[in-house]
Amino acid sequence: MSVDHSVGAWNNILIAYFPDRVTVAALAAVHGANLALRASYPTGTTTLSLLRAGMPMPRSDARAYAAKIGREATPHLRGECIIIDGHPLWARTARTVLYTIELLVTPLHPRAVFDSAEQGYPWALERAGHAETEAPALREATHTIIAANHRLR
Repeated sequence: MSVDHSVGAWNNILIAYFPDRVTVAALAAVHGANLALRASYPTGTTTLSLLRAGMPMPRSDARAYAAKIGREATPHLRGECIIIDGHPLWARTARTVLYTIELLVTPLHPRAVFDSAEQGYPWALERAGHAETEAPALREATHTIIAANHRLR
């Protein structure tokens, strides 16, 4: 964990929070955490990534690295859930960046983008093989990871 990201897990769901910018270093740390989590869950993991509203779009090096790790992770990902909140114009721009990365990756795993964590929780839980009734526990884990990052500031 650092000021540019925080990462944790709830069961086989990796939770990543990017408060300011998505960087290569942050992506590498999250990818490493996913590889470690995969060791405990050989049937695969699901990722839940939260991008704070209004952050700058990732630079080209981060977009290229995201495409690279996306290709490497695809065989082991049950799903990739991305939460982009914020102003509609910013969210559309962020979705365009994700679409560009997706064109480079050609993912074989399910991917969905949502406007809020509350919308994304049911999707992530289903992909990870959990009941939707477990959303409160996933919500609590997500809030804990975000709060830990905010305490660093």
